[in-house]
Amino acid sequence: MEPCRLLKKLTLGRGTRFIKVIISREWEGRKAGATYATTKTYIIIDEEVCFTPIGNPTSGRKSLQLGTVYLISNYDVVPAPETYRPMAGEYAINFHQKTSVKKIGDVPAIPMFQFRLKTFEQARARLGDFVILIDVVGKLKDYTDIQTTKSGKKSLDIVLSGERLLSERREGFTVTEIEEVEMTKPTTISRIDSGEDKPEHNLVPETKEPSKRHLQNKIKTQD
Repeated sequence: MEPCRLLKKLTLGRGTRFIKVIISREWEGRKAGATYATTKTYIIIDEEVCFTPIGNPTSGRKSLQLGTVYLISNYDVVPAPETYRPMAGEYAINFHQKTSVKKIGDVPAIPMFQFRLKTFEQARARLGDFVILIDVVGKLKDYTDIQTTKSGKKSLDIVLSGERLLSERREGFTVTEIEEVEMTKPTTISRIDSGEDKPEHNLVPETKEPSKRHLQNKIKTQD
């Protein structure tokens, strides 16, 4: 078999060469007005720790499992969405009926997770920017009950503490994006899902990313 193509070498069009990647994370989303999940997105990582999202992975009846390494060929490389990109990057991968997906054994050179965290200051600076979704990290200090607006949208206020734990200053802001993050040592990440029960303190990274409906969640941070 010819050498696999690296994700950073992908170009627009039909990809015939194999890519060797791990399914790192997945999450479901829904279109405006829908009451059930209508989309699913996977994040894949290769040996050079490059990230690429996979859209419509169920096309062609392909089934992918988190934490599994696959050889994938006959896929379409398409432009990334104009808004709500799960990571920085110009391309995404779509499956079709002839896409080939082969499960292989573990590849130690490919990490399961890799994150690029944004600080609270960086998150505030991106208020109103809907191009790339971001992740932040902090210790969960407090949270409110889930509240439902007249339009049916749900929100949940939480308080996160950042690096300056001794500061008494608290500022509120609305998270508008969630982007890929890089985490070089164990830490705690709090994720807010407005459709489930209250989160526990000191949450660990989860495999499912929030969908667009979670962008309504208001988050308060304590630096």
